[in-house]
Amino acid sequence: MIGLIKKFSQKSGKQSGQKSDKPEVKSIPFDKIEELIGYFVIGQKLSCFPEYKEDLQLDTIIVGYMLDDEAVYSASEVQIEQDSDGNHHLYLARRGERVEIKKVEKFSIMVPAESHEEDKLDYDSKAELRRTGMFRIRNSISLISSVCKHGTVPVVDSTVRRNQELKEGVYTNLRVALLDLVPESLALKERRKHTRVFTKIPATLRSGTSDKRYQCNVIDFCETSARMQFDPDSKVSVISQPGRTLILDLPVPECNQYYSFQGSVMKIENEHLVINLEKMLKAGTFRQMSVIDALEVKATLLSHPASSMPDD
Repeated sequence: MIGLIKKFSQKSGKQSGQKSDKPEVKSIPFDKIEELIGYFVIGQKLSCFPEYKEDLQLDTIIVGYMLDDEAVYSASEVQIEQDSDGNHHLYLARRGERVEIKKVEKFSIMVPAESHEEDKLDYDSKAELRRTGMFRIRNSISLISSVCKHGTVPVVDSTVRRNQELKEGVYTNLRVALLDLVPESLALKERRKHTRVFTKIPATLRSGTSDKRYQCNVIDFCETSARMQFDPDSKVSVISQPGRTLILDLPVPECNQYYSFQGSVMKIENEHLVINLEKMLKAGTFRQMSVIDALEVKATLLSHPASSMPDD
């Protein structure tokens, strides 16, 4: 009898509109998924770092997506279309057929769980990363896309759902970290929003695979990027495709310093080129560039007679 009363009370409680303790999971709008896919493209590099620890930034690559429990290894497998009423519909290519997906509650990206990128960090950064872990379950990870549009880069937060070994697809046996994106955190951030040092210091740019050097002047510098000016006839466009990795050699003899940076092309326009500074030559090896490194370079450039700060 007691069991019957208990059963009845549970049933009547549900009927009376009692809310479940389980939080309601909202589905992600398909147009938001389309936006995320446009910024975080399978096969492209991205940078990641634990929340609030940008100095522990590492590079990795997107090997696939996970839409709830559906794995995707090629961007062409995901098709999002808009009908005449403005509604978005999502389809997945599966065995030669288009399968419509009615809703997606989790949109995730897959990255290699181990890449040995941490070997490029300095000793203190390595120790910190070992302590906190990068892809430990439930870690909050910020992701920076390699896609740059109009001087901004997409940044999104994510949470590590799990680490797993892939059992199918082109990456069979690869151990990956599954990162659940937080769609509402997506933001386009000004890559060069740091205080810039205006200057005019001769430098050279090279591809790293060739001894060919292109003369230029570094005309402004900030913590994350540098802008160079070239002679219009320098043919630097041969090596300056967006996203390509280049090496910037910057001697500053007036201050008894010589710097060498590794970075990717953000933008090229007429005789100007902007590169995203990622690594700096230290003890003969390119290592992740820290905030302290950038501030040290900035201080050196500020002491150069050709340099100045912006008026604001």
